[in-house]
Amino acid sequence: MASFGIEDNEVIGPAFRRAREKGWAQGWEAGIISGREEGMRHVLRHQIEKRFGSLPAWAEHRLSRSSESGMEDLALKILDSRSLQKLFAGSDGTTRVIRLLIEKRFGPLPDWVEDRLVSLSQSEAEDLAARILDAQSLQGLFEI
Repeated sequence: MASFGIEDNEVIGPAFRRAREKGWAQGWEAGIISGREEGMRHVLRHQIEKRFGSLPAWAEHRLSRSSESGMEDLALKILDSRSLQKLFAGSDGTTRVIRLLIEKRFGPLPDWVEDRLVSLSQSEAEDLAARILDAQSLQGLFEI
């Protein structure tokens, strides 16, 4: 008795083959995108290290989470940024919103606040956001 694979079936074989080919195409596309992003991240890491020295853990984390468009923004900002903190300032949506809220409540931000904002983890950023409305001063906002 001959053995037949699912692709040899007259009814579901053609659909199976189309699905397999579509899966392969999607896999190739995802691999190309992933490779392009990783290459961009690699070059950007070298540029940042050349300009500012080795990356601290918080900056490495930010870079590793950056989308392709985020990395494109960083690649442009590296030309004008005077510090690593300024380069990564506002590079994620949470930090950007927190910065806007703090500026609205307390006015322009001093450099020490910018330095603190860029080094926040996600949970620290969420804790800080919860304290913005109750804080009496910038110093009080950042006291933990």
